Amino acid sequence: MKQILLVDILAILKNSETIYLYESPNHSIGSFCVDRLLAYFSDAAILNREVQLIETTASGLICITLKSDKEKEK
Repeated sequence: MKQILLVDILAILKNSETIYLYESPNHSIGSFCVDRLLAYFSDAAILNREVQLIETTASGLICITLKSDKEKEK
């Protein structure tokens, strides 16, 4: 199965879209506008992290949980 990377998801969202980024379901990295996230992490490995879960809330918020390094090894 093809890996879905954070940078792939960001490429299809609007630059002004706000996402909520999680390291795990219980550990929030923060909320970011797509354009600012791309600029802030432009050369960081976080953009190449695999996505575990993408959720939207009833109010339209986008929540992205990244796959942990431990899960990648499985």
